[in-house]
Amino acid sequence: MHYTASQIASLDKLTKQLLAYQALMDVPESETQNLANQLRQVINYHDWRYYVLADSNIPDTNYDYLFDALKALESQYPETKTPDSPTQRVAHGVVDEFTTVAHLTPMLSLDKAYTEQNITDWVATVQKLIEGAVPSFMIEPKLDGTTATAFAKNMACPFKPCKTPSLRAWKTCTCG
Repeated sequence: MHYTASQIASLDKLTKQLLAYQALMDVPESETQNLANQLRQVINYHDWRYYVLADSNIPDTNYDYLFDALKALESQYPETKTPDSPTQRVAHGVVDEFTTVAHLTPMLSLDKAYTEQNITDWVATVQKLIEGAVPSFMIEPKLDGTTATAFAKNMACPFKPCKTPSLRAWKTCTCG
């Protein structure tokens, strides 16, 4: 996809209008299809800016607001959902050569954490998933893109003493 200068100006203007209207879900039912189409247009445009140009021109919180509004609209009015909606696909840029696999343990992330309560809720979810084991966390700067993980088979656990057998992360751990 490529956008002309005129389309870019129009979509930037539409983005500002949608963001300025703080009650996106309060539109009359007769306007829901039009709103869904506008949200899809601006989200696709901002996906293009982000994934193709690497030049996002709105903050992540604004993008998330638009995306969440579309998701809520499509949920409340299923007739507005289309197969090509951004809510129905993984964003641009995932390379076909990589195989999707099931992980031995869940790879969890915070998703959209804007408040302390979001983080507290996420920690509670982790604690339920690990069935009483003591969680450990690694905090890293946010790097967008496809997630990859690597592990070695048939080797000793690199952590001495091994703290992870209860998490089933090291099925071949020999240090326990």
